[in-house]
Order: sequence, then structure tokens, then C-alpha cells
Amino acid sequence: MKTRMQQLLPILAAAFLLAIPGVSIQAAAAQETGAEAPVEITEEKVEAFAVATLALAEINRVYEEQAARIDTEEERERLMAATNLAMMDAVERVDGISIDEYNAIATAAREDGALADTINEALVQQMR
Repeated sequence: MKTRMQQLLPILAAAFLLAIPGVSIQAAAAQETGAEAPVEITEEKVEAFAVATLALAEINRVYEEQAARIDTEEERERLMAATNLAMMDAVERVDGISIDEYNAIATAAREDGALADTINEALVQQMR
């Protein structure tokens, strides 16, 4: 029998690798203009990233439940917009990390297996 944590880890890993759907566009726009500085990925940033990821996983869970009951594309678009705002707000409420930093760390973790492992460890610690 899997523990709750074992069941959640793949979901959480997927959540942080997806980053924030609507926000990634903003981060990409900042990169094109050169406005985004590189992020120093410290232990504190990883911990803040893990806290934000857990908040995003809960928002995503609620979104999935609500999306399953939606019939029209217009309603789906409204829900997606509200969800994106909730996700941005959730990250902004976490001390020690910005939306741009969150997205930069998620991007770095896709390319760096060691960083992804460190983030998964931080997620486990936050869930305890």
C-alpha cells in the first residue's frame, strides 16, 4: 500500500515541471527583452519553490475538479483565467521567491536532474 506521500510525489513533480501556465508567457516575454536576470538557486529558493509548488498543486486539484463540470469553452476560459490569477497570487504570497524566479527554477529543473532531485527532497520535507 502506497503512503499518501508516495502517491503525491509524481503529481508534485509534474506540477513543478509544468510551472505556471499563464505566467510562463510573461517570463518568456521578459527574457526576450533581456529584462530577466539569472536566478541564483539557493537552498532558501528551493524551499520557497517547494512551498509554492504545494500551493499550486492544490490550486490545480481544484481546477481539475471544476473543469470536469464545465460544459462550454467560455466557462473553461473563465476558469483558466481565474486559476492563472490564483496561481500567480499563490507564488507571490510565498516569501523568498517571485513568479519569474519560480519559472526560472522550474525551467532549470527540467534540464538539471540533480536540481530536480533537490526540489523533490524539499517537497517531501514540506509535506512532513
